[in-house]
Amino acid sequence: MRNIARILIDYNSHLQYSLSLSLMPHHFSGRLRQALFLLLALLLMLPVLSVFAAWLPWGDSSPESGQILLEMSRTVLPDYALTTLWLCLLVAAGVSLIGLSAAVAVTLFEFPGRRLLAWALLLPLAMPAYVVAYAYTDFLQFSGPLQVWLREAFGLQGRLLPEVRSLGGAAWVFTFTLYPYVYLLARTALGERSANLMEAARLLGAPLRRRILAVALPLARPAVAAGVALALMETLADFGVTSYFGIQTFTTGIIKAWLSMDNRIAAAQLSTMLLALVLVLLWLEHRAERRMRFTAKGTGHAGATEAQPVPLRGLARGLAWGVCTLPVFMGFVAPVAFMLHAGVPPLLAGGVHLPGLHAGDTTRVALEGYPGLLAREVLGGRSYKSDDKAKQTPERLIARKDLITALEHGQTRLGLRLKLSHAQRDALTDDASGDALDATLCLLQAAWAQQQGAPHYGLPTQLDPLEGWIVTAA
Repeated sequence: MRNIARILIDYNSHLQYSLSLSLMPHHFSGRLRQALFLLLALLLMLPVLSVFAAWLPWGDSSPESGQILLEMSRTVLPDYALTTLWLCLLVAAGVSLIGLSAAVAVTLFEFPGRRLLAWALLLPLAMPAYVVAYAYTDFLQFSGPLQVWLREAFGLQGRLLPEVRSLGGAAWVFTFTLYPYVYLLARTALGERSANLMEAARLLGAPLRRRILAVALPLARPAVAAGVALALMETLADFGVTSYFGIQTFTTGIIKAWLSMDNRIAAAQLSTMLLALVLVLLWLEHRAERRMRFTAKGTGHAGATEAQPVPLRGLARGLAWGVCTLPVFMGFVAPVAFMLHAGVPPLLAGGVHLPGLHAGDTTRVALEGYPGLLAREVLGGRSYKSDDKAKQTPERLIARKDLITALEHGQTRLGLRLKLSHAQRDALTDDASGDALDATLCLLQAAWAQQQGAPHYGLPTQLDPLEGWIVTAA
């Protein structure tokens, strides 16, 4: 009996050991997965943590940064904060009104061109805000084409339009470039969440206007708030538009503390205030969403009567068209037209020949060049230039030298060798902005095109006249 009991004990121990071995890989894989997720989260949080770490004591720079913040808080920081607040309020109101109105029009109503406009309303996302700012300023400023024409045509004098480079102009630019955030989220919310409740309200006898105001819009509110939060984050982080328009925002203070005062710690500490503002916005939205009396889970059924858009006629159809086409025109069509007006007429007036696009004087040929094509062929992903003095590093200097050497030895697919004097080579190397080197790269592209000769100058024979082509891109 003792032997049998011992055998049973040994067998039971063996089973437990085997079971623990069989469970170990699964348990270990679960812990490994958690560790990987934690490591990924820490990596994603590193930029934010590094900004907040600026408040920790960092040697001799900490007292200096504190003095800078104290002095800015006494002088310019309140104005920066007030300007930023007004800009955010204007942008929030603008993107909410335009984005939600367009989403309601293309989701709940039927009119000609609705499906095309539903996608066209996303086009402003392809336009950087600073590019739109340049386009509007060039066309609408005092010396721009529009005001010059108005003064000449009607005999008027002085400024005829409000100043574009202002707080209102910046809000205009941000509104028409960032409203797609609100539009896209609101369109999704209205299309997926409101069908069942809209149908229930219709069966209870609610008119269309009440169904929209009391059912559809409240359901879209969290999506609108999320889109506004994204638009405001873009607005707060932008420096191109505010710098070009001369608007002193909180971001301007950060850049000045970093570059003008040469104190990265103070700039990072100012950045934490923007991060804190973003966190407050997200918390308020989350708190408001939890207090909603109802939410819609899942999607509506496609067969519901109210899920089908309501046909519009007459004035209502024209209003829907206006609501959807105005944002596309202001955020995409108009800026592109302004840039074409600034670039194309001078070329046509000069009588130049544009191969595949416009026939002109064949002794004066204009081609589109892009220096990045040759630079990337030689350097790969290495950067060789920067307009920011703080980023004009020795690594970029070495990259410029390598690029110049490759051009001199003809180490590109163009098969051309660049001949430089010592003075020219030094000038190209010392130009940290890379403007002279970029012009030289375009010169090589033009020489290659001249070598290919007429009529195509190295361009594809089946050239799309609407798209154009960069020389040497084939």
